[in-house]
Amino acid sequence: MKVKELVLNALFIALVFVATRFIAITTPYGYFHAGDGIFFAIAIVFGLRSGVLAAGIGMGLSDFFSPYIVYTIPTLIIKSVMVIIIVVLVKKINNEKLNAVPMVMAGLVGVLGYFTFEFFYYSDLAAATSMVVPNILQSCVVAPLLATVLVPLLKRIK
Repeated sequence: MKVKELVLNALFIALVFVATRFIAITTPYGYFHAGDGIFFAIAIVFGLRSGVLAAGIGMGLSDFFSPYIVYTIPTLIIKSVMVIIIVVLVKKINNEKLNAVPMVMAGLVGVLGYFTFEFFYYSDLAAATSMVVPNILQSCVVAPLLATVLVPLLKRIK
């Protein structure tokens, strides 16, 4: 890994951590944040390694240093899988105008991942279901919109 890539990845991890942990709206079962949109854009512009590092470590640390520490490992796994989906599908589609499709698909996988974790963790279908709509709004609507704005900006520093 070159020095520039190392520095950028450290910056991306910190950026996702701060956007997730401190620029957030807390709810009883988690929080709304800008982290998804940021790591979506990082994955699109910088690829798999940078995306997984930013999403997995940045968001995992956010959960670790929050009241939601139990989500740390699921977040690391779920967000990394979301990055893989985005990177693979963006390359396959190969059309910048359709980048929202892989982001929404990754968002849906994230919603399913958290629903599954919450269902087993809380042993309560109602608790798991209560976060489905907010998670869809965050991961499938807000995050792709934010990423669409950020992609051109990130391309300037690549």
